Amino acid sequence: MNDKKRKVLRYLGIIMIIVPLIYFGYSFYNVKKGEMDHKKDLKAVDNINDSLKDDLKKIDEDIKKEKPKEEQKEDIKKKKEDAYKNYVGGLQNQYHNNDVIGQLTVNKTNINYTLVKSHDNNEYLYINAYRGYDYRGAIFVDKDNNRDFSDFNTRIFGHRMLYENTMFSQLRYFLDQSFVNSGNNYFKITSASGEKIYDICASFIIPNDKGYVPINYESYFIKDIREKSVCNFGVNVNYSDNFVTLITCKPTRGGLPAKKRIAVVGKLRK
Repeated sequence: MNDKKRKVLRYLGIIMIIVPLIYFGYSFYNVKKGEMDHKKDLKAVDNINDSLKDDLKKIDEDIKKEKPKEEQKEDIKKKKEDAYKNYVGGLQNQYHNNDVIGQLTVNKTNINYTLVKSHDNNEYLYINAYRGYDYRGAIFVDKDNNRDFSDFNTRIFGHRMLYENTMFSQLRYFLDQSFVNSGNNYFKITSASGEKIYDICASFIIPNDKGYVPINYESYFIKDIREKSVCNFGVNVNYSDNFVTLITCKPTRGGLPAKKRIAVVGKLRK
């Protein structure tokens, strides 16, 4: 082997070492940046949450001072509605985005994200709540759902990141009965229609077809919750209940495009 070939092989070897290092270094940087950005967002959202708590506390204090008369109840109701509308307005100002409709927090996980809703489900696949490019996208409500979570079932989508525990990655925990058995399986949505708590009642691995999870009432959906859940959550469901279903991809080995999805269903606590 002549010197020229040796040099070519040496350079190829160096390239084969450097390129993976650059790739993994860049991936590590993105993960850390995503974590820092999320913490920064949560700090801003916490301030908005504190304002909401202060408003609600003031309303409750006013109620305690004097038992409200029948004619005052509507006024109190409106004040609370205004407090939640102001909360969403604060989120929209923070993100400079009128598509923002509230905040989702899933207990026992690090899922704590601002919710957006667009006229197009593809819009937020690679755009965050600030409307800037982000390969993580945003957590978004299905375009066909109402903004006030009044549908029989509201579908909420988010990416499952393959190499990091961000976005909807930790929904997979609800496929593990031992995790479920630790209790307190619920998530909370705060929006202009108030604070709503959903007790998780089922988890599924479903086909890569969002139509499998209906928005309007379908008897098979109730039947599947009762009979086909991967885990037993011990929550009874009825035909008159309202649901929110959190949906994410279930990556195949090697990170190939997902052919199935994970769906975690919550029943509105009354």
